[in-house]
Amino acid sequence: MGIRKSKPNVKELKNNEDIVYHWKFKNKTGFLKSDKLLFLVTNKRALIADQKTKRIYRFFGISSLGVVVKNVRTDFRLGKKSKTMGTIEFWVKGKKIFQLLSENDPEGIRDTIHELQRGLGYDTENTEDYEEERMASDSIQNDPVRPEETKRSSEEPLKILKLRFARGEITKEEYEETKLMLEESD
Repeated sequence: MGIRKSKPNVKELKNNEDIVYHWKFKNKTGFLKSDKLLFLVTNKRALIADQKTKRIYRFFGISSLGVVVKNVRTDFRLGKKSKTMGTIEFWVKGKKIFQLLSENDPEGIRDTIHELQRGLGYDTENTEDYEEERMASDSIQNDPVRPEETKRSSEEPLKILKLRFARGEITKEEYEETKLMLEESD
């Protein structure tokens, strides 16, 4: 796995959307059957697409993407440059959507994604939130939903609004107008 030099031509990319990272992987769908997929990170969202048809299966706004780096190690080789390697996990709403094992420069990839998020106006200073979210989802993954978890906070509509704006579902004007309405209703 790893970053490929030639970027795939994925259909349905939006205007001014550029692929920053991409990886190929297989998703087992049966005994001897598997789908060949792509996981892409663009400057606006993360995507899962079919390698053959180049059509997008799922996408997530870059603002909702949590990146956790684990098991970082430096590989020292005689007479060669050392390499930093580690595991990268991509999380959305408490669920791991993709994982890379033994990836080169995992912290650099995480930092690049955080820069993209900050460029769109999202706060990435508190990266411990991603780790806490991952740990919480690991511990309650199979637990039934508790009543207190189903209550909506007053901040949730703003998060949804930001997500819709990041996905390009609404214009900047619609975003600002709705944001004002939500802030006034609080």
